[in-house]
Amino acid sequence: MTFKYETIRQRMADLPRQTSTREREIDWIVPERLGVSRGHRGHVEIFIGGPELQPTLAALRDNIDYQTWYGQQQNQFNANRLLLPSADYFEQAAAFICIELIDAGVEHDPAGAFASKEPIIDVWLQQLQLTNQAVLGLAGELLMFEALMSIAPTDRLLDLLASWLGYTHSTRDFEIPPVGIEIKTTTRGTSRHHINNPDQLELGRTSGGTAETNLFLASIGLQWADQPEGAWTLPLVVDRLLQHLNKLAPSQQEEAHTELLSKIEQYGGDNKLGYNHLAMRDSPRYNRPFGIEFARLYDVGDPAIKVLRLSDLSEFDNVDPGSVSYQVRLPRKVNGDLNPQNGFQTAASHVLTLAGWT
Repeated sequence: MTFKYETIRQRMADLPRQTSTREREIDWIVPERLGVSRGHRGHVEIFIGGPELQPTLAALRDNIDYQTWYGQQQNQFNANRLLLPSADYFEQAAAFICIELIDAGVEHDPAGAFASKEPIIDVWLQQLQLTNQAVLGLAGELLMFEALMSIAPTDRLLDLLASWLGYTHSTRDFEIPPVGIEIKTTTRGTSRHHINNPDQLELGRTSGGTAETNLFLASIGLQWADQPEGAWTLPLVVDRLLQHLNKLAPSQQEEAHTELLSKIEQYGGDNKLGYNHLAMRDSPRYNRPFGIEFARLYDVGDPAIKVLRLSDLSEFDNVDPGSVSYQVRLPRKVNGDLNPQNGFQTAASHVLTLAGWT
């Protein structure tokens, strides 16, 4: 049995969106063995008939389920569903995965075909998930940026624009001397984040050489939303930033807009995010709505926050401190109402007060 990539890709483009979480109209590429459908949220789903699959790789275990489904005539069938994350190229990824499964013999041995192609499917899933994580990571930083811009004096807006370094590989996402801010965005319900190296939570110096007096970790919880009403999108946040820059003198606005959009496009360079606001603002990939669960500004200099410090590694002469990474779990409250500061506006006001801007 042979299929062309272009044929499967076109069949996916023609899939109607389902209206139920359990009912599926499946286009069976290989009858009762390999099919595709489009879920109620618009995602492409790959269905593999036969026994329940037992993935060995984490990304696959998190994106595959086995249950009873209902067809158009309410006929029941059991199948494994591989759910692909939303991205511009998820249909291409799904078509490629289908071709690989067909070549591996999914018609006669679904479990064996899947097992042999797990590493390839895992790579695709990680790439698609990385794109989604990068979009939310950028959104988290820009939401904090918008909150800072909304209360910053007009004569400091260009300084604030220069303070955002999250689009680079800088140690800090914001440098507002003598204050540093590290932004961490999560889709979990808790403030649990990956720390790339201990320097991220240590007082240091800005890129201009100013000694930091305060360092904060802004923990931002975002969730993809099913309904667009009242939700945010990445283009909406960028539009609000541009509107704040319109408070500048007319002679400064065009250059400031260009600088902001250029920085945004450079965000996530290693992840190939490359959001070009003028060209991509209508792309479904970037207009996926999300809601804000929480925004917490943690003062990491608080002695009550117990994390790994550079001083803890000083006795290990043969360990490069910059190579050490770890997960941090921060409670909802560290020190009453003082730490963390809750909400974007409260956090922004606290930072700019410490920086002497307000």
